[in-house]
Amino acid sequence: MIKEKRIKVFTFVILLFVLNGVCSIDNLNVPHLLHLSRNSGDSDEEVCIAFDEDAHSAVEFSFPIPEDETQLPKTVTTYLPSQSASYNCDFEEDHQCIKIWNLQNWKIPTYTSKNYIPILDSRWEDFSTYFITNKTKVSDQRVEVLRNANIGVSVRSNDAVDILLCEGFNPKSYPCYTITLGGNTKRDVYITKDETAEKLSEYKSSSPILSVDEWKTFNIFLSKTGQINFKENNREISYINVTDPNPLNILYLFMNSTSSALWKIHKNHFLFTNASQYVSFGPLLNVTSSTFCLSMYLMMCQNCSIYFYRTIHDSKEIIFEKRGFGDDRIAQEWVYVRVIVENVTDDNIQLFVKTNSNAADRFWAIDNIRNCVKNEFKMIRLSKSDFTKRNDFARMSFSCHSLNFPKWSPKREIVSSTEMDRFARTLRCAAGTWSAGGVMDLKLFTSLG
Repeated sequence: MIKEKRIKVFTFVILLFVLNGVCSIDNLNVPHLLHLSRNSGDSDEEVCIAFDEDAHSAVEFSFPIPEDETQLPKTVTTYLPSQSASYNCDFEEDHQCIKIWNLQNWKIPTYTSKNYIPILDSRWEDFSTYFITNKTKVSDQRVEVLRNANIGVSVRSNDAVDILLCEGFNPKSYPCYTITLGGNTKRDVYITKDETAEKLSEYKSSSPILSVDEWKTFNIFLSKTGQINFKENNREISYINVTDPNPLNILYLFMNSTSSALWKIHKNHFLFTNASQYVSFGPLLNVTSSTFCLSMYLMMCQNCSIYFYRTIHDSKEIIFEKRGFGDDRIAQEWVYVRVIVENVTDDNIQLFVKTNSNAADRFWAIDNIRNCVKNEFKMIRLSKSDFTKRNDFARMSFSCHSLNFPKWSPKREIVSSTEMDRFARTLRCAAGTWSAGGVMDLKLFTSLG
């Protein structure tokens, strides 16, 4: 009797089009993401690959929220092919790269309204994640905030949470506004002042306010004159818009959860100037190929312009320019840009930056400067941490998604360790060898078992 051998063939095919130096996949109506899951004992991990513009947007895993913070899985993000450089800089406090970018009349503000602007690009992934439960002492987790600032808050929770905005470091000792999300019905949003039961404003939704599977990002605005506005960013829904005739002088934000919840408070640092000038842009930058690529996030005023130059034989050449956005609302938002120089023959390149505007409120801000390549991927690897030890990880529900498209997630493909390693090697090779106009059909791996 011949025992029939069970053959499992797993073939993963990616069709990659590269047009004008930009790679894309065949479905342009959803985020460009792949989700691979390796299940092989101690090597269990989830991998999310982001392509095209999604490589620079906020991408995150959703997973069951554990009861203990030590059981949270860890994530590591890398760009492929790797382009590490000493001048890569996110301008966060105490990072050594800050010293490299000591530009004339540019500084790093730490306590301005622009530090709190809600961010849903790749920098969101670097914000600290707060694990808050009903056992967490409210005063243990506090964040300094400003009035007259848009404050970004992201939450993932199955049950109601409270955002406390207080005049002092202890919510029990100082007056506070309390914004409740969810409430008893999970569909209510309301704001109270101090510990009174009186609601300054409330909103009843037809659907749950929060989700355990989806990060919800909210924007809080408190003016010095008492205006309070609270809205959800993704759906542009305004939940609260009220004026308090006797406004509180808010100094701190606190987080309170009725069950295990994940939080992120949007506090960001960057390089900033108000000066119209022409100065050298950073140090002498190392060039490792014939194409030099420097990516960054840029924000500037409505009537501002910025130009990047390099010098060739004592003459200036504009290699990138960005003029005013024309819309004051858009001017307050970050945009992702890349400065690219082709056919570089030198080992190093010196850049110069010109900021130009006659506006009284002129400003320019730059963040997350990074050596890049034209066609790169973002790979997020999630380790299974203590989930694995409970041997129930395979039954867990994991998904990766873009925060700008939260309701969609790619299909989770289960692969072996050999397949995963082969995929990573092929992906690195593909990313490093693409050229404009090229087309690739990669059969990444086939397994028998």
